[in-house]
Amino acid sequence: MYLIVRNFLPKAERIPVAGDDISRLRKDGILIFDQIIDQNTVKKIREYLDSKPVYNWIEADFNCKEKIPLKLSEIKITKQTKLKYFDSDIAGCQEIVRLANSDKIIPLVSEYLGCKPTIATMSAWWTKAGSDPSGANLSSNDDISLATQRKIAAFGSNFDTDSKTNRYEKFYDDMFHRDVDDYKFIKLFIYLTDVEAENGAHCFIKTSHNSKKLTARRTLSDAEVAENFSAADKLVLTGKSGSGILEDTWGIHRALPCTKGERLLLHFLYSLTAFNADSSPPKPVAKNIYGVDSY
Repeated sequence: MYLIVRNFLPKAERIPVAGDDISRLRKDGILIFDQIIDQNTVKKIREYLDSKPVYNWIEADFNCKEKIPLKLSEIKITKQTKLKYFDSDIAGCQEIVRLANSDKIIPLVSEYLGCKPTIATMSAWWTKAGSDPSGANLSSNDDISLATQRKIAAFGSNFDTDSKTNRYEKFYDDMFHRDVDDYKFIKLFIYLTDVEAENGAHCFIKTSHNSKKLTARRTLSDAEVAENFSAADKLVLTGKSGSGILEDTWGIHRALPCTKGERLLLHFLYSLTAFNADSSPPKPVAKNIYGVDSY
């Protein structure tokens, strides 16, 4: 039923966009922007975020613990950690809100979804490599976050032994998977740091959003993906700060392990509905003070 609704939604009026971009997006499931924002905008967003607290995303959202505000500069990191900014702080940044409503992005999203989109989520988080070479190996489920263990129990999972390495806590989003955020949806990812493969680069299987293979809602092993999709379609998306990725994340994707340095990622979810149980705040976290479309 999900696939039927997803592929046969009614169409509504929307702003026309360049045919090449929307054709590539529909065919490949992804559009890559070498520079979606300039370095001055990156600097403004980074300076704004530098003054805001973060919380341990693994402990809070994945292990269902309290979101404790932490000062980024004072956190000691011994294994890969994800540190997320609070929704209200993200919504309080003018550059982020205007970017989510960009005339460059909204027409593409509208054409792809077939209607005016709802911005269901705006978020940003750091992924940082661990500094302790004696960090625990992932030898059992004890090293995998509690929420991931619950998802494994519900949906099943496969783990590759070569990714059970030091300083790396592996959880659901770091394994190949498909998102189910709405009947139809698309996401925009923007790198706010330079990202190479070892910094936790995003990985996407091109055209998998249109494939009927591996559609069960569960995590997928690297071996399963390799058996069902061409190696040429596996995209490891490195890029400079300010680069962007517009992606239908029903397609198969993951984050690579961050084994060196760090990655700061900005993320927008465009969907049909205003609420997403997994990632959206239960109610709007800020007033519309920037004059953008309040829809």
